[in-house]
Amino acid sequence: MERKYFLDNIRSLTVALVVVYHVFYSFNTLGIATNLGNRGLGIPGAEVVCYALYPWFMVLMFLVAGISARYALEARGDAAWRKARVRKLIVPLVCGIFLLGWINGYISARSPGMEGLAEMVAAAPGPVRYIIYALTGMGPLWFLLELFAGCLILLLLRAVDKGGRLWALCGRVFSGRRGVALAAVLVFAVWGAAQVLNTPYLVFFRNGIYWAAFLLGYLVFSHEGLLAGLRDTRVCLVLLMGAVASGVLFVRTYYGADYTSPACLQSFLTNFFAWFTCLAFLACGQRWLNGAGRFARSMHGDSFGLYVFHYPLLTAIAYLLVTYAPSLRAPLLYVVLIVAVFPVTVGFTELMGRIPVLRTLLLGL
Repeated sequence: MERKYFLDNIRSLTVALVVVYHVFYSFNTLGIATNLGNRGLGIPGAEVVCYALYPWFMVLMFLVAGISARYALEARGDAAWRKARVRKLIVPLVCGIFLLGWINGYISARSPGMEGLAEMVAAAPGPVRYIIYALTGMGPLWFLLELFAGCLILLLLRAVDKGGRLWALCGRVFSGRRGVALAAVLVFAVWGAAQVLNTPYLVFFRNGIYWAAFLLGYLVFSHEGLLAGLRDTRVCLVLLMGAVASGVLFVRTYYGADYTSPACLQSFLTNFFAWFTCLAFLACGQRWLNGAGRFARSMHGDSFGLYVFHYPLLTAIAYLLVTYAPSLRAPLLYVVLIVAVFPVTVGFTELMGRIPVLRTLLLGL
């Protein structure tokens, strides 16, 4: 099968947007907890970036992962793919938490508004203190755990549906213009999935919608007939306009509220915005993000490391800036952090990729 470079490029672009999101999230003025605590250094209004990104970018990551899973399973088979998922997801998850996650936890315990964590750490003996730092500093690594769980569900589905009849049925139903229309109607299924299997307190484990997006990627969007229908120019423009219009309405409706709250994330408007943005990316990506140039190949190679490593490095750089350069204020603080975190993280990824043991433990290579 010919490689679909637009999937690589969508993944790389989404990871880059995750990094940008975390810069603005780290200094939000909405009272949403971060590892840097509430320092009052952000620009009120700058959080519009968070509102514009948060509802959809992880849904898109799971959707693309599901599409890619179909192609990988066809090429490798279940046993080899399962082994590769353990190496690529579980090993970097566990090692990332205990080798790098402590950075986030350490900074959190020294940040304003985190006095409870500081007291807990102060009362704990040394080894327990390290474990607390590591576990409270998981950061974006939750995605690896959530994705691995989705992979196990997919393997169970394949075991039950040995002949792949369900996948074939989806291919017949979701094809051509009818398939595009039905893909848009799936917004109701996505909205329904957003209501279930959400964990209390740990709001980032939105199991229902993430696993649904992953399975829809595998069952529905891995079919060439549907992808061909999506890349029609008129379809691209309609989906793009729908994504932008619903995004503007979402920001106008919820700005000032906690965009990570169940009330926001489970609303129909939020899920409409998320789903049509995902469809727009799959449609427009085929037309305008399907290149395989040097920069695109480099980003594809570094995107996993950029995702895994950026948050502890971003948090550490931000902590150093606010501690040792207190005169630095937003918006310069945002600019310096964005300019610094990308090359530092890419350089760190390249370094880890050249150290035999660490490249396996942290990158799953």
